[in-house]
Amino acid sequence: MYSRKKRKSSPIMNRYKFASQKMGKSLLVDEKHEFDFCFILEYSDEVLSYEAQPKAFYYDFHGRRYRYTTDFLVHYGNGTQQLIEVKPYSLKNNPEFRDKFDLRKQAALDIGEELILVTDKQIQKGFRLNNYKLLHRHSPVEQLKKIHFIILDYLSNQTSSILQLNESIGFYLEDLIEAVSLLLFKGKLETNLITCEFNEHSVLGLKCG
Repeated sequence: MYSRKKRKSSPIMNRYKFASQKMGKSLLVDEKHEFDFCFILEYSDEVLSYEAQPKAFYYDFHGRRYRYTTDFLVHYGNGTQQLIEVKPYSLKNNPEFRDKFDLRKQAALDIGEELILVTDKQIQKGFRLNNYKLLHRHSPVEQLKKIHFIILDYLSNQTSSILQLNESIGFYLEDLIEAVSLLLFKGKLETNLITCEFNEHSVLGLKCG
């Protein structure tokens, strides 16, 4: 297994740049569904860190040797890690792809790594992708300000929707959404971002731990 050299943007291949606050750098990926998956990794609490196109290894298919580069290497807070391949759901029914992926999984196991498949259908399930994109747009890297501490103080012994915050502590609704987004990203607040749309009706609470 070896590290893949970083590639420059190609005039032929449209590449996507994801600005990661968690990693403190921008990541380049090849496909739109890989770009979308970056949002899931960025805002998933169990993900400690992640890399795009980090490693490559070889596998054999029909008597030929192929080089395969993983889409992501993900490190979790529990100390485990996974190699992840992100592909369209339609490929799961392609016999050649299934055969190749099984061989890639075995080749990964041979070097002590676990390789799993994530589909665009899984990435787009529920509200989390759109919610995470909204958080990303409203949570630039910055220090906490007066508005953030007022929100945290108000929520110290109760839960509240963003709309209730607007009615109780003032501030423009747009400013509150931006401030709450940053607090969610920093792990100070929690709300349901998986099955509910993030908006002014989202119910907030202080995050334990």
